[in-house]
Amino acid sequence: MNKLATTSIVLILLFALPTLLSARQASSFMPDAVPAESVFSQTITSVDDDPQDGPETKISVTDIEQLDGNIIRFAVSREEDDITNFDFFAHSDSLYTNLSTLIDTDFFADFGFDIDLDLDRFVSLMRLSIPENQSWTILAESVVVPIPDAVLELLPSGVNFRPDMDINVTLRNTRLPNQTIDTPFGSFETVVFQPGLSIEIVLYAIIVVPIPVPATILTNYGPELFFAEGHGIVKEKLDPTILKVTNTFLGIDEEITRLPGQTLVLNSFNNDTSVEHDNDLPTVLRLLPNYPNPFNPTTNLQFETEQAGFISIQVYDIQGRLVREVLQNQLFNAGLHTLGFDGTGLSSGQYIYNLRFNALDGKSSLQTGSFTLVK
Repeated sequence: MNKLATTSIVLILLFALPTLLSARQASSFMPDAVPAESVFSQTITSVDDDPQDGPETKISVTDIEQLDGNIIRFAVSREEDDITNFDFFAHSDSLYTNLSTLIDTDFFADFGFDIDLDLDRFVSLMRLSIPENQSWTILAESVVVPIPDAVLELLPSGVNFRPDMDINVTLRNTRLPNQTIDTPFGSFETVVFQPGLSIEIVLYAIIVVPIPVPATILTNYGPELFFAEGHGIVKEKLDPTILKVTNTFLGIDEEITRLPGQTLVLNSFNNDTSVEHDNDLPTVLRLLPNYPNPFNPTTNLQFETEQAGFISIQVYDIQGRLVREVLQNQLFNAGLHTLGFDGTGLSSGQYIYNLRFNALDGKSSLQTGSFTLVK
């Protein structure tokens, strides 16, 4: 083969490569049948300590639903000390979930940070068309809060500070290099993603005028998630981390607390559809299909509750942006309910809506649906 022909083939492959990569479907990295149950052994590692065996973890896909707009919903439950229910949505090369799945607001409260973040939004947990070692921003928010005692105690006594401070919270997702991993259940070729949380505080020293003094609390804290085709997550690795306040100008490098690490490795996987799936959790909320769908400009949202409780409904576009707050903690009695939704002012397209239910006895449920507005 002559040099010109070889060069042409190389150029064709280079230009075609992004298309080939983006053609991979995120849904292929989730189980294709239900019920699907993954059982993991768990190892817990504290800073400077030897690893210890933790409780067995189960991740189950309990329902798969084809929604409009080529979106596939995977209802997932995770059982460790308790049971958590959430949803994954696969669309093209991306896998989405609710941000509250990744960040627990109690994480900040445990360290005295009074932060109210908007976590009720959809974010991409996977993007197969992203090159390895490239990141994208999931969340970037800044809030002003009083200086907590844990930070106040670290400040030098000879400097006056404003009583409040800024907290900058950033969550970025990174595609790491593909890895071949061995588990007790077998060997897997995996794609790897790491959502990482970073926290910076900005204190204000009063020297004639307030002078901003940034300090790092946490950098890129989050688990590496290993996805294998047809199995979902087959390994999860979170390194132990020291949470501390660091600022060279003030001479601060003080530890606040230590966060343990956690590693899950797949021990068994079962998606035998002949096995009956018995869900031990009570059904406190049932979301029914909206009608009509598609619609213009109104449709009816339907849901059924087994007891009285508070309902919140938010509507998001396909990029995960909140476009409409339908309800916020409105009390409903037990029974079947129909609620009208008016899409006036919204563009034609596919939308996803969250319906969150908090029952009076403390039970809660989050259900997700989709509809299409056609003008």
